[in-house]
Amino acid sequence: MRSDDPALKRVLDAAALAHLEVSEAEAAALAPELDAILEAFQGLRGVAVAGVEPLLHGPSPPYPYAPADATREDEPRASDGSASLLARAPEVQEDCYRLPRAFPPPDE
Repeated sequence: MRSDDPALKRVLDAAALAHLEVSEAEAAALAPELDAILEAFQGLRGVAVAGVEPLLHGPSPPYPYAPADATREDEPRASDGSASLLARAPEVQEDCYRLPRAFPPPDE
């Protein structure tokens, strides 16, 4: 696969957006898979959806992840309060959760 190949460029661009290091050889191996996925999504463009009502919420119970208030009005409401949320944090700094670094700092 040539370095100016659009399929290779798509993989390298996606990897860069995800902050992943991918060699050209790896990108060349992944390019056909990514193209197949993108082609499948292109096939959805031909699906007739006129008159189909949008899905407003996830699956109905008994699934534990189906929110009971999925169709509620999107209006501001009281939260649990930052003090009680911060009380559960392993460490707090300037009214924010302080967590251990997940990734090493970038080279400067």
